[in-house]
Amino acid sequence: MVTGGEHTYTLEGFRRLIVEGGVDIIQPDIYRAGGPTVLKKVAALAKAYGRKLICHGVGLPTYHFLISNGPDLSPRCEYLDIYAGSPAGWVLNGEPAPQRGELVLPEVPGFGYTLNQAVFDEKLAVSPIW
Repeated sequence: MVTGGEHTYTLEGFRRLIVEGGVDIIQPDIYRAGGPTVLKKVAALAKAYGRKLICHGVGLPTYHFLISNGPDLSPRCEYLDIYAGSPAGWVLNGEPAPQRGELVLPEVPGFGYTLNQAVFDEKLAVSPIW
């Protein structure tokens, strides 16, 4: 089996991988692929062409996508227990943690993240671009 797509940035790139048979399992990264809207289109293509989809990346946007699409399209969620509560939470609050094998998503607008204001109250070092 061939998997890929975690560094694909456009719907056209995903279309080529799926339609032209470049992958058996498509692995879009919601943060690079254009967000939930593009990911839903990628999922529709994958389903139409009989490909499985395993998201590359974690976090509330990925969890929402996985839960809303069900296991027939994306059956592999074993990474949730590995990355839930990851260090990425230093700037965002609201990352859910699985409890008794289940993940309950927040019922607030957006994905339920709030900024960790304490991080911004400290002096942050910003690296120059050049």
